[in-house]
Amino acid sequence: MKFKLLILLICAIAWAWIVYNFKSANTIKQANFTVCLFKLATNYPCPSCGTTRSAIYFLHGNFLKALLLNPLGILGVFLLFFLPAVISIDYFFSKNILLKLQTKFDAMLSKRVIVLILIGLLILNWIWNILKHL
Repeated sequence: MKFKLLILLICAIAWAWIVYNFKSANTIKQANFTVCLFKLATNYPCPSCGTTRSAIYFLHGNFLKALLLNPLGILGVFLLFFLPAVISIDYFFSKNILLKLQTKFDAMLSKRVIVLILIGLLILNWIWNILKHL
């Protein structure tokens, strides 16, 4: 139960951040404002830089711009809808869907080739962010 509450708390904080930035996405970009500690320390974007703006573009219906800015934003929006829904179903219908999904995800991550593919995709995304000068 504590794990589910932690996930809900993280989702709530992420939604609050997106809502806070929803109307001012262009203003933040123009001001070169960043909360990314990696970018502040190195002046290079991290693999997740642009995720908030990508999520905002996605929620505005600009799917291509969201995808080109950072595909992790689309994944994030999906998870921000999906995880609270699964936790709600678990709670109201006494199911263990989240636990089953976590078990399957853990089993998937135990395969070296899957981990290497995911790391490779993350590195490609990072290179993409650097080349775009995010």
